Amino acid sequence: MKYALNDYGILSLISVIATAVFSSIHHVYEIGFLAVALVLLFIVSPILLMQQYRKTGKKVFLWLYGLLNTWLVIGFGLVDGLFNHSLKLLSFQVHALLALHGGSTKAVEKAFEGNLIYEGTGVLTFVAGIFAAYYGYKFIRANKQSKSTSTD
Repeated sequence: MKYALNDYGILSLISVIATAVFSSIHHVYEIGFLAVALVLLFIVSPILLMQQYRKTGKKVFLWLYGLLNTWLVIGFGLVDGLFNHSLKLLSFQVHALLALHGGSTKAVEKAFEGNLIYEGTGVLTFVAGIFAAYYGYKFIRANKQSKSTSTD
């Protein structure tokens, strides 16, 4: 179980960071180089939370890591990556939850429509978000199981 815990933790961290990186590259087109500061926040935060959890074993760090993971998966992976990019490539015009995305993105989309990096990183944000959701779930579940078996 210890190996699974370590493997899922590493894979979860990699996929969360990949989601943040793809989203930040994509958002450079929308908000400029403020996205670089955001990517640093989204890379450093999960690493620090994971380190603190492994060092102390306190559940608060696991919960914070899980909340950050959930926010990245839903906010960037689903809302931005799936609804605003992946479905658009399939000719669906779905702009769900735009209030969470900062309002209308039509001006930005028109300016960068067809840009391979803009659209590609939008889709990759969704793909990485799927992996982040899966491995984050597996990591938290494996951790919960190892804690319950160690107390029995």
